[in-house]
Amino acid sequence: MKDPSSDDHEVLEAHIEAMAVAFQVLIGCLEDAGALPPGEFGLKLVDYMSADRREGSPLKLALLDRLRRAMLN
Repeated sequence: MKDPSSDDHEVLEAHIEAMAVAFQVLIGCLEDAGALPPGEFGLKLVDYMSADRREGSPLKLALLDRLRRAMLN
């Protein structure tokens, strides 16, 4: 019998990946249009994560870090 938490993990993983791709596309469009300097989003994200480290949930910070790493690719 399959572990139901496995399905939850797969759904969460797919959601995280889809969000990362959507942000990559959006940020690419904004940078191409000159509305966002290249690299600025990642820098601001790191600033936010540093400020929120004490009060932010570990899951939220992990998701933001994953998004930040996706922006580097």
